[in-house]
Amino acid sequence: MNDRTDTTRIPAILVRAQGLYLSIAVSVIFVLWMGIIGAGFPKSGQPRMVALEIAAESGIYRSILAGWLGDPPDSTGLSALRASFWVDFGFIAGYTLLLMSSLGNVRAGLSGVFGGIFRLPLWVGLLDVVENVFHLLLLGSVSAGAPLPDTYPRAWLIVASTASHGKWILFAFASFAILAGYVRSFRSLRTWPRFWIGVVTLALLVFDLAYLSELLR
Repeated sequence: MNDRTDTTRIPAILVRAQGLYLSIAVSVIFVLWMGIIGAGFPKSGQPRMVALEIAAESGIYRSILAGWLGDPPDSTGLSALRASFWVDFGFIAGYTLLLMSSLGNVRAGLSGVFGGIFRLPLWVGLLDVVENVFHLLLLGSVSAGAPLPDTYPRAWLIVASTASHGKWILFAFASFAILAGYVRSFRSLRTWPRFWIGVVTLALLVFDLAYLSELLR
C-alpha cells in the first residue's frame, strides 16, 4: 500500500495547516489548565511529574507524594493532584491530534514510512490513558489528613510505570519522525506551518529531554 492510499484514509483536517493550529490551541489550553490546577507542586528541588509517572516501587511513590503533599497530605494538594490527572485526559486528546497533524503536515518528508508512523500517536495516547487510570486508582488509597500508605498495589505501579515508559519511548519516536519530516520537507512548507511545526518540534524534544533526565538521575 503506498503513501497516497494511506493518506486518503486520514481526516483532511489533520493534513492541513488549520488542523495544526487547532491542535496547538487545544494542547496549550489544557497545559495552562493543568498548570493552574497543579500550581504549587512539585515544589522547587522536588521530583517532577515524570518521576511519579515512572515510579515502580511503593517507597519511591510514597516519597514523591510526601514531598509534594506532605504526610499526612493536605486536602487541597491531594484534590489538585487528582484533578490534574483528570484534566490530563483532555491534554492527551490535544497532543495526540497535535502529533498526528504535525506528521500529516510533514508527510512529504516521510515518503515510504508515513502510513505506519502516522498511527504512532494513537498508541502514545492510549498508553497515557492507561497510565492515568492506574495513577487515579493508586491515589484512591490516599486520604487527606491520614498518613500516606506505606505500600501500594505492586501490579498497579508496574502497569502505570510500564505504560509511562512505553508512552515516552513512542513519543520520542514520533518527535524524531516529525523532526526528520520537517527537515526533509522544509522548503516545500508554507511560511506559517513551517514556523509552527518548528515550534512544536522544539517543544516535543524538550519534553523528551525531561523524560531522559529523570532516567539519568
